[in-house]
Amino acid sequence: MRDYLQFALQSIRHRKLRSWLTILAIVIGIAAIVSLISISQGLEHAISEQFENLGSNKLYVFAKGVGLNTQIETGKLTEDDSDTIDSLSSVDMVNSYLYEKTEVVFGKDDIFTGVTGYLSENDPEEVFSGQGLSLTAGRWFQKGETGVVIIGSSLAVDGFDKEVFVNNKLEIADESYEVIGILAPLGNEEDDNN
Repeated sequence: MRDYLQFALQSIRHRKLRSWLTILAIVIGIAAIVSLISISQGLEHAISEQFENLGSNKLYVFAKGVGLNTQIETGKLTEDDSDTIDSLSSVDMVNSYLYEKTEVVFGKDDIFTGVTGYLSENDPEEVFSGQGLSLTAGRWFQKGETGVVIIGSSLAVDGFDKEVFVNNKLEIADESYEVIGILAPLGNEEDDNN
């Protein structure tokens, strides 16, 4: 064993350039493998996070024949339905809401657009951030707060003749609401307009 070790050390001393290049190649190879593993794990985590924001861990339940893009109503969901879903052990949170297309008035200008009303006892910030939503201005709802509204970015900027800002008043279905927040753009024109 001693002879093999001496032979190896002599070989390293006599061929210094080759030895350094071999060590350098081993270090670069190990660094490349570690980097590729780190990049692939980071990419996997980023993709999983994006899918969660899109809703891969969410389930939407609609009444029969009712959806976000339809006006056909052939069934209804009740609070009992919501309580039944909430009682399931695999469900972390239930958030009930109503969606309707209606007239929205700002000043003398009016449009017909989708309006979502949340009927939730959950923390509003948790509910909305869990859907991948964030604000560019203003604040989230507070529990039990009424007479206020958060609007999409496209509706605020391009929906009316004048831009809508936080603290402006909108009239929705003949009732006045104060704008308390403006959502960041989602990249989906229909969602940004609500």
